[in-house]
Amino acid sequence: VAAQTTAADGKYQFCNLKPGSYKVKMLKDDPLYYVTYKDKGNDEAKDSDIKESDYTTDPVTISSGEDYKDLDGGYFKCGSLIGVYSIIPMDGMGAYSVESDALEGLDVKIYDASGALVQSLKTDRKGQFKADNLLPGKYKIVFEKPRGLKFTSSKTVNVTVRAGDADVRVENKLAPTL
Repeated sequence: VAAQTTAADGKYQFCNLKPGSYKVKMLKDDPLYYVTYKDKGNDEAKDSDIKESDYTTDPVTISSGEDYKDLDGGYFKCGSLIGVYSIIPMDGMGAYSVESDALEGLDVKIYDASGALVQSLKTDRKGQFKADNLLPGKYKIVFEKPRGLKFTSSKTVNVTVRAGDADVRVENKLAPTL
């Protein structure tokens, strides 16, 4: 059977198929996109039928004259996480110059919901970091405590990344120790 290209709305069709068993294979051209997870959700007409392992559906049997309309799938783009350490003076007044402080090279670790380390990053000279290609899900960000500073809340931040989130922003505030 010849390949088909989806329409702008994502729909496709194969016409005049002879009775028999068929499966659909999606092509994956962009490494930043992932196939939607198979059979997630309660609505067969809306959930994906594509297997992540080989981008194919399970075989379906088509009878003479039958229209099979529930063989679907899709792609999602991974999310990104942008984070920063920000320093606040003890009195809460004014801005603390981050460039002049030792925030470069601090460790930031990103763990998934199961506790597995996903990425280990270093901050730039402004105390910033960026994590790309995060699959949708819940993450725990663990910040290294810089010398001479203390966290105003916690050294960990929990965050949720959804499919296609361009930039989820995370901030952890620090204050000078006395």
